Amino acid sequence: YKELTEQHAAVRKLLKTALNTTMKFPIGLRYQTAGGIFLVAVGPKDNSEHVLGCIGIRRCETSECSIRTRLPNTFEIHHLAVDSAARGKGIGKALQRVAETEFIQDEIDGAAYRLVAVTLTLLKKANLFYKSNGFRLEKEETLGELTYNTYVKEVPPTCTRHKSE
Repeated sequence: YKELTEQHAAVRKLLKTALNTTMKFPIGLRYQTAGGIFLVAVGPKDNSEHVLGCIGIRRCETSECSIRTRLPNTFEIHHLAVDSAARGKGIGKALQRVAETEFIQDEIDGAAYRLVAVTLTLLKKANLFYKSNGFRLEKEETLGELTYNTYVKEVPPTCTRHKSE
């Protein structure tokens, strides 16, 4: 983000606002109270554990969500990030897959669902990630100086999984 924050004052402001909002509360608790989950991928680096990436997913029926929808079983991907040294190694895809299979499927017990992601058009690799992982571009919207893409992935119902009591 360094290059983008140096070139675009609006990106600096957006990042500062996001960090201030996120850091006020423990991030895991923030997602849990919004009907979601926050996952972190950790791996070895320089003889210690290192954060490789993270993803937050939450239900869109909450007021916390970036998009407003009345469609049931709609989840928003929020804060998907992968360390620059770990990009291109499947970390983002693995985080998304774990979030879908371990969290969303447990929440909806095999029903159809939608995943929604909103990202800046300036983030070329993020846009490519969504396009190459089954998302379709639903809309492009300019707010102030920044343009955002909204991506949607429709996931059909699967065999019902029974939660253990």
